Order: sequence, then C-alpha cells, then structure tokens
Amino acid sequence: MVTSIPNNPDDTDPQQAIECFRRGDLPEALRRADAIIAAAPGVGMSWRFKGECLFQMGRFLDAAECFHRAEDCGGPGTDEVFFWRALALHNGGRTVEAIVVFRDFLREQGGQRPDVVPKVQAALGKLEQLQGQSAAAGRGGPPPLVLAPDDPLMNEARQKARATAERLRAYFALHPQSCSAKVLFRTDGGRFEHLWGRVRALSADAVRVTLINRPVTHAGPVPVELEIPWHDLDDWEVALPDGRIAGGFTTRVMFVRAKEQWGELPADMADHQSRYVDG
Repeated sequence: MVTSIPNNPDDTDPQQAIECFRRGDLPEALRRADAIIAAAPGVGMSWRFKGECLFQMGRFLDAAECFHRAEDCGGPGTDEVFFWRALALHNGGRTVEAIVVFRDFLREQGGQRPDVVPKVQAALGKLEQLQGQSAAAGRGGPPPLVLAPDDPLMNEARQKARATAERLRAYFALHPQSCSAKVLFRTDGGRFEHLWGRVRALSADAVRVTLINRPVTHAGPVPVELEIPWHDLDDWEVALPDGRIAGGFTTRVMFVRAKEQWGELPADMADHQSRYVDG
C-alpha cells in the first residue's frame, strides 16, 4: 500500500515532490510538479520532473510534451532530456517522430557534443530497426519509404548539391560545427549506402566527415571518419542559428516522395520540412 505524504503548506517544495515520486505516490508528485511549474514556469528541471511523473503513469505523449518544454527552457538537468522525449514518443506509438528527435540532435548539436554522439547513434539504430520491423508487420507508423534507384528527383537533387558546393564552403567558414554532408559509403557487403556525416574539414579535393548514422548492410567496424572526393558528395545541410536549415536537397525529395506514398507526413516530420530554406 502506498502512503501519501501529507500536503506540505508549501506545495512548491521540490524535495516533497521528489519524495512523493520515490514512494510511488505519482498523482501527488504530479500535483506538486504542477504547483512548482505554476510558480516558476521557466525552470527546465521542473518540466523534466513532471514529464518523468507522467512517463511513470503511462501518459507517454503528455510526458513527451513536458520533456520538450524542458529542452526549450534549458538549464541544469536538461542536457540529455531529448532522450526522454524520444523514448516517450516511441512508447506512445510515435516511433517515426522519436527517430526525428535523434536525427535532429545529430545534425544540429552532434558537433558540439561528440561525447554523446555514440549513445545517440546506438539509440537511433535501435529505433530505426524497430520501426522497420513494425512497418513490415503492418503495425504503427508509416511503411518504409520506397525510392527508385534512378529516381529522377533524387538524381537532380544530388546534382544540385554538388553544383552548390561552394555554398557549403562559405557556411563552413561561418558555422563549422553546424555543417553536415551526405556521402557515398561502400559496405563490406559490397553495397553502396548514402550516409550523413558531420563535416570536419574541407579541402580542394575532398570532404572529411564523422558519420552520423551507421550503414545498414555493413557487418564490421565502421570507420569513425571518412574522406571522400567532392564528386561523391550526395548532399549537404547546415543548421542555421535561427533554426532554419540550408541545403538538404535529397532530404526535400524524400519529403515529397513520402507525401506521395503516405498521404501526409507525421507532425514532427512536417515541422522539420518547414525549416528548409533556400539561400
């Protein structure tokens, strides 16, 4: 039997709220979390605590919203709260959106936080595998996106990416931690895969990247860095300081094909699409 702690005259005492949580009195912990947030709505850790209460109560999508608010507020205890948000989305049946959370982190913050990248890559790989299995079984989320090997829009997008490579150089000079490149990688199974990597260096002849996502058909160790000639560049993206994304020509094609095949995009993917800009 769970025994609730009597109401503290100060419902905004975080220690009382934490003690309720530890003792399993989740409704009381949640009530106190709401009181704490009402008193100081800009504290990220308070939103995280509310999210954890909701998560433990099985209210995963409500929890994901709280974790998102925690990210927006920032501050102590929120550096890796995006993991909580992705897990809550996945548990709430929105695995595609959870995948987008991790991909956004790798594109936008991976360069500033390389210590977290391996853990994010591992989590992303698991979610992508689960999503593939779920779609194959006809459960949850949209089915896998099918792109023809000679898709004319995709070929046109790759040509545009290479033709605008000088823009990537210019952006790299201004935002060296925010540039990504999509490169061709030959797996140990003899197949070619198109992988995103964080740009580390640009020379006259080549692009050097650290990989963001793991190749699917590669069984052995994956190199930490790749250096590829410019003519093997598939695409490039830059996460701009105002939240917009420059480049991403092949990604835009994938959004177009996804709409054709699925009818509509999941909410987070539609939001992600809206951030792409020319210039």
